Amino acid sequence: MKRCIINKYLQAFVLPILLLNSCKNKNSDYEILNIAAKEGISPNGYIFNKKYNEEFDTLSKSPKYSGYSKIAINSMAVSNVNENYNYTFTISDTLFTVPYSYGYSLWGNSIDNIKQYYKGNEKYEKNKINFRKNYTLLKSEKDTLKHPDKIYLGYFSMSRIMYSYGGVQAYIRFVNKKNGDTIGITTVELEKRDGKWK
Repeated sequence: MKRCIINKYLQAFVLPILLLNSCKNKNSDYEILNIAAKEGISPNGYIFNKKYNEEFDTLSKSPKYSGYSKIAINSMAVSNVNENYNYTFTISDTLFTVPYSYGYSLWGNSIDNIKQYYKGNEKYEKNKINFRKNYTLLKSEKDTLKHPDKIYLGYFSMSRIMYSYGGVQAYIRFVNKKNGDTIGITTVELEKRDGKWK
C-alpha cells in the first residue's frame, strides 16, 4: 500500500517537476547555442583573411573614414566580412564533448571553474538554431553546386555547453574544417546578466 502511494506521489508531483526542469534546461541550452552560433559560425582561415584584407583596404582608402583609427576600421572590416557576403556551410549532427584535460587551452579559463565535463556526444535539433540571415546551412558539401554565388565556409563542429560553477558563464567551442584541414577554432564565452545570456 505504501509503495502504491509513493508511486502515485511520484507520478503526480515529482515527475512533472523533473520534466518541467528538463524542458527549462533544454530551452536555456538552445538560447545559448543560438547566441553562440552567430559568433562561432563565421569565416576563418584564408577565407576570412582574403575578405578581411579587401574590406580593410577599401575602408582605409575611403574619404568617409579618413579620421577613423585603425582599431575602428578593423572592427568595421570584421563586421563587414560577417555581414556583407553570402555564405554556405555544413555542420555536425551532434555536439561534441571537450576532453577534461584540454580545459585550460580550450577555454582560457581554469579547469576548476568549469563544472560540467560530459561523456559522449549529444544530438541536437538544427532547426532550433537561427544562424545569421546571410548564412545558408547545407545538408552536404555537394549542395554547394546549387549556390555558386555564395562562399562555402566548410564544415563546422559545435561542442556541448560548459558552465562555470556559478552558472553565470557558458563556453562553447567551434571547429571549422575545409578540404580536410582545420582552418579555424573559436571559443565563444557568454555571461548571464539580469537573467539573460549575452
